[in-house]
Amino acid sequence: MDSFKQNKSWEEQQQTYVLPFFEKELNCQIQLASFDDDVENATDLIITYGLQKFKCGLRIRDIKYLNYNDITIRSRSKYGSSTEIDKLKNTDRIIYCVVNPLGRVVLKYAILDAVATHSLLKNSPLLTEIQNKNAGTWFKTIPMNIARTNNLITKEHGYT
Repeated sequence: MDSFKQNKSWEEQQQTYVLPFFEKELNCQIQLASFDDDVENATDLIITYGLQKFKCGLRIRDIKYLNYNDITIRSRSKYGSSTEIDKLKNTDRIIYCVVNPLGRVVLKYAILDAVATHSLLKNSPLLTEIQNKNAGTWFKTIPMNIARTNNLITKEHGYT
């Protein structure tokens, strides 16, 4: 199984406790988005508050990333295909969380305005771009202090 499929499968397993956590935390209803919305628009979830609906990306990271105080978004692919950055302009929010899969608990999270995050990532050459260990993708890193200064975060818990 390739790393994308492994990561996707791992994230889907974590959704069994992550989605109920956010329904309770945000006092909302959450539905999974369509496959097309996922791959074309970085939309994993449809979140409903009363009559309002938000398209939302969901990024779940393992506990090994607990001590990192940043957000990473895929910026390049070795195949030149659209990345998360390109797709952000098509969704409303991104939920970025770190979990303990053994304890089945969300340890920290940040909810970001997707359009503002897209704008910062596209227009700020100072953000660090790092290559993934598999050498197939690159990520841009947004330190939490920069996310806060640029008003990207709509809600957060557990970050320093």
